[in-house]
Amino acid sequence: MKDEACGWAGEEALMAPQRLSRRSARGASVCASEGAAAAVLLSVDLMSEVLARYASLTRGWGVEFHLAATVCSVWRSAVALAEQHMSEWMSHEWVVPRISKLPDDGAHLLPLSSTGPYDWELVVYPRLSLADRESGEPRAVIGLYLHIPTCLSESEPSDQPPRAWARRAVVELTVHHATSPHLDRRKFFRHLFTPEARDRGYPADDPAGSFGAVEELTTAGFIIGDVARFSARVRVYPGRHVCSAERISHPLLREDGLRPLIARAYGDFSFICDLCTRTLPSSRLHSCSRGCNFDVCDDCVAASADELSTEEGTAQDPERRCLRGVRLI
Repeated sequence: MKDEACGWAGEEALMAPQRLSRRSARGASVCASEGAAAAVLLSVDLMSEVLARYASLTRGWGVEFHLAATVCSVWRSAVALAEQHMSEWMSHEWVVPRISKLPDDGAHLLPLSSTGPYDWELVVYPRLSLADRESGEPRAVIGLYLHIPTCLSESEPSDQPPRAWARRAVVELTVHHATSPHLDRRKFFRHLFTPEARDRGYPADDPAGSFGAVEELTTAGFIIGDVARFSARVRVYPGRHVCSAERISHPLLREDGLRPLIARAYGDFSFICDLCTRTLPSSRLHSCSRGCNFDVCDDCVAASADELSTEEGTAQDPERRCLRGVRLI
């Protein structure tokens, strides 16, 4: 059965040979272009490439991206394929010279190299003063925060972020040792970025959770010649639906690389189940597959596995769903 919305493209392609016989060489060239365009429009792989390019050009803000899914089943599949590629791990790197001379109130830095369509800045505070949670004494440490830029160029108003934008992100933030990669210091977090919460990093509120002070990092060989190197591995999931004990909005995933990722940053760790609130070893961890800061133990998964109800999303809101209990993937 042919999609009505895609029918015009297929019919145009079929009519191309007739037009070629009636037109001049110039007209034939035009028809060939139309046939090629029709082939692109009816190919899932090619359309997904076009959509991925559009996402890159609009820096991930293209509000028309999901509307393409309303055209026909081919475009709907292309949107899903492009989203799959866009939710892979992306890397961003910053090399910061004269780090000790940065302003104390923070510097917003663009990455030296970056992959993926999404824009990120790193906000660096060379001397962030926070009170130690135990002693109460102030300590000056380096502050590193991943930040979403305010907006796109004012010359491109059609590509401005939508008013109610949101991104869930899984992030591994790294301070690189100048000569010994095995000494790299890593932090891990999951965060829902919104217009009201557009940055996240370390330390949160206690200097004990920081990467250290500039002086200490220099002595330890992380900063050489007043130059530091930072990187972020980021996995983005567009949408603002968040899993909670009241509503599990996304499937849960056990073997998604989350445990080794956290262990690489913090060593052996335990987690608190967001349903039963018990503290348990990481071997019993199930986490949200779409980037929510939400973890469930295997006991709670077993108790809720048969209570599932789903509602398909729409092109305008592909996340819209209502789940009871837990789905595993």
